[in-house]
Amino acid sequence: MLLAVNQTQEIERQRIARDLHDSVGSLLSALRLKLGSIDDLIPRQEKEAMTATYHLLDHTAREVRRVSHDVMPVSLANNGVLAALEEIYSKQTTPAIRIIAGVVWEQTPGSGQ
Repeated sequence: MLLAVNQTQEIERQRIARDLHDSVGSLLSALRLKLGSIDDLIPRQEKEAMTATYHLLDHTAREVRRVSHDVMPVSLANNGVLAALEEIYSKQTTPAIRIIAGVVWEQTPGSGQ
């Protein structure tokens, strides 16, 4: 039962990370392109406001990327759980934290092994 809950949570984390990266990231990129197309139409006095808008948009895109990676670390998708744990551990600022991990293999009913 616990394994099924963990698997469901992991699938949902992957979906959220993918949606954040793909959907929101694409929309932010499209918004930046649209702003770029109207940038030349803005009077010189308004350029400072446009520059601030670009900075805000870029900051938002970086935050979406950070959140999507925090939800689903790239190392987890590419290298598995142990590599993801090592990455998380390396970013910790508290040296007292220690992660000990192991793998327990068990045969599931009907797996034929």
